[in-house]
Amino acid sequence: MNPTIPFNPPEPPLGDLEGLRSAHASDPNDTQIAAKLAQLYADKGWLNEAMELYKTIIDSDRDNYPLLLEYGNVCFRKKVLDEALQLRQAGRASAGRKPDKVLCQNYLRVPCR
Repeated sequence: MNPTIPFNPPEPPLGDLEGLRSAHASDPNDTQIAAKLAQLYADKGWLNEAMELYKTIIDSDRDNYPLLLEYGNVCFRKKVLDEALQLRQAGRASAGRKPDKVLCQNYLRVPCR
C-alpha cells in the first residue's frame, strides 16, 4: 500500500442487514438509510425493531407521508390498529399539503391535483 494515498475501505452493501446496521450506526441522522433498515426489519418480520426505528425517523420528520404509510403498515401487521389509524389520518393530512404525489392517491385515498 502506498503511504501517500489514503485507504478508504469500500462501502458496505446497503441491501444486507449488517451493512445497513453499520451504515445506520455511523450516521443515525441519515433518514434514507434508517428507512431502508426499518423496511428490511419489516420484511424479515422483525416488527418491533421496525416500529422502533420508524418512530425515531418520524419524530424528526412528521410530514414524510411515505414513512407514515410504512410505519402504519407495520402497525397494522402487528395489530396495533389504533396507532395505524392515527398514522393513516396523519398521512392524509400530510399528503393534503403535498397533493402532487401519486402515492397519496394510491394508498391514502387523497385526490391528486
